[in-house]
Amino acid sequence: MQAFKALHPELPIYSVKVRADNDTVVNTAECGFGNQFPIRPNKGDMYIRTDFLPNKLYKWNNKKWIELDKSTTDSYTYNEAYIQHLIDKLQSGEYTADDLNDAELEQIKQIGKDGLQ
Repeated sequence: MQAFKALHPELPIYSVKVRADNDTVVNTAECGFGNQFPIRPNKGDMYIRTDFLPNKLYKWNNKKWIELDKSTTDSYTYNEAYIQHLIDKLQSGEYTADDLNDAELEQIKQIGKDGLQ
């Protein structure tokens, strides 16, 4: 920073924490699911409300939960517990394949193929 300031004295220098690309991320976004939102979410956390059919995906923007279009992301489908929840609902007859989107169905197929059920 001192070298930069010496080269560019006309620019203001702000105290900024810089992270290396390979630095371990401390606060990673979580994606949970259930019938009630978590009490203390962190910014960027996603949550799948299972009391709606089809289930609804929300993201915490540090002020409120905003609904996301599930077709714009598939990151929530990497929650193995959520996919197992969907499998259980399909097996019990509470859900049909028509209640799920393509990303959810793909993860269910992958779990079935890998024998992780």
